[in-house]
Amino acid sequence: GHSLGTLKLAASGYKFFALIGLNSFNNFLGNNKEIFQQRTRELIFLQKSLERFPEKPLKDFYQRGGIKEFYNLCDFSQLNTKTLQQDLIFLKKPQIFPKIPTLILNSLDDPIVPVQLTEDNFSPLPHLQLEYITGCRHNLGFEKAKEIKKKIIDFLDALHHRSH
Repeated sequence: GHSLGTLKLAASGYKFFALIGLNSFNNFLGNNKEIFQQRTRELIFLQKSLERFPEKPLKDFYQRGGIKEFYNLCDFSQLNTKTLQQDLIFLKKPQIFPKIPTLILNSLDDPIVPVQLTEDNFSPLPHLQLEYITGCRHNLGFEKAKEIKKKIIDFLDALHHRSH
């Protein structure tokens, strides 16, 4: 999963044998008091902005995340603001990731899921592998697709070899 998608996968209750997340988190607001306060303010601002001008917060999000080209491809005439508001509410709820082999790949320069949040969310766990990539902001899967693919294949190969 990517970002919020990983959080939704973790919350799904589905029995995965492994979990792979790009630009991911398990507690969007963070555990650290300073991170929590800053991200709560950002989330409230985003919720209010979405109510008034639905396109603007999305455009800002795409620009901040380094995916402004994607914004130009979007058709916002069918924008479902109710679903977006539900997603923002979902972000307030920390999720416990299953204790299964997990690979988290995050960008060192991601303004949406900054390193501080990643470090705050994912303490060293025996089943969790955390790796950082540079130069792709929140656009990890598009900017560094070949590098990401290799890391995922290596992770899955290692799991396969451990099980045999």
